[in-house]
Amino acid sequence: MKKGYDESDIIARYLILSVESPIPCEGNFQLFYDAFTDRDNTILLSDGNEFHVFYFTSYDIVEEVGDDAPVVIFEPFENVVKCVIIFNPEANQTAAIIALDMKEKEHRDFLQKICNTHSLQFHFISMLYGELYRMKSCVISIPEEVCANISDLKQL
Repeated sequence: MKKGYDESDIIARYLILSVESPIPCEGNFQLFYDAFTDRDNTILLSDGNEFHVFYFTSYDIVEEVGDDAPVVIFEPFENVVKCVIIFNPEANQTAAIIALDMKEKEHRDFLQKICNTHSLQFHFISMLYGELYRMKSCVISIPEEVCANISDLKQL
């Protein structure tokens, strides 16, 4: 099935936006507006080299996220793998949960890419004044011991 949007274009244009600037609601960015129903939603996109997680959350939550390296945990549940990212592990913890359905090729590929690169591109998006805003982005390192378990999880 052909997607009605260009993932590489969305990623490239998103990365050009300034932090805390509005995301246009037209063109390929319409995907974000169509997908936003509430906070804690996630969109996974790939530019061919890396997978990017676009995570919708409140402005207050984003402001609480510090520069400390987050903790990443993968938990299997039936045919789903939950990727739990705990920001501020030593202070006021904030968690982001990404549910990956192992029946979906894109989700299996996402886990494989994490296993290969030991990292994850993570972007926060918040709704402010009726518009979506680009918030902070970060590269999350995934420790080797966490990656060692990923191959087993993809077989669910």
